[in-house]
Amino acid sequence: RDESDIAIRATKKPADTLVGRKLANIAWAPYRSVKLAANADPFAEGQSWVSYSGGLCGLKATSYVECRVPSEFISYRTDSVAAASAAIAAGLGFGFLPCMLGDITPGLVRAGQVVQELQDELWLLTHQDIRKSWRVKAFMTFCADRRETSCSPDCPPKRTATRTLPRRRSVIDLYSLTTPQSA
Repeated sequence: RDESDIAIRATKKPADTLVGRKLANIAWAPYRSVKLAANADPFAEGQSWVSYSGGLCGLKATSYVECRVPSEFISYRTDSVAAASAAIAAGLGFGFLPCMLGDITPGLVRAGQVVQELQDELWLLTHQDIRKSWRVKAFMTFCADRRETSCSPDCPPKRTATRTLPRRRSVIDLYSLTTPQSA
């Protein structure tokens, strides 16, 4: 079958056939390797950049870089956000990453401010026809409850009753975390 019941997707407009909840905004910023000079201007002439290709060509970050950096200064292109992060940390150039990844990746530091026009959204989605399934409903409710408690720093997480669910195939499409979905 190879289909997932629930997907976590980076998109501003989920497909009409899906229902779910917006979990968070995804901020994007330029990053550099700690090996590069701290005062280097990312958009100065001659700076090397890491950008995206393949399935990630549709990212706003890709077009943002392509409009500002001559192609001969794009040293590496990849269809993986994780690979871009590793390439930037290795010193191949500056690059845009989601802050939730760039801020925790060893060897990386922000090279500028968050670029508001690159912001995306993170959604927890399922198909309309299975949204009332007990497994899907339980997981969606759990995630919504955890999101509400984790968004308030003054409030400790709620204690919730836990129940062991039967062992089944994975219900989360983690692959979609690294691949943007077209509208």
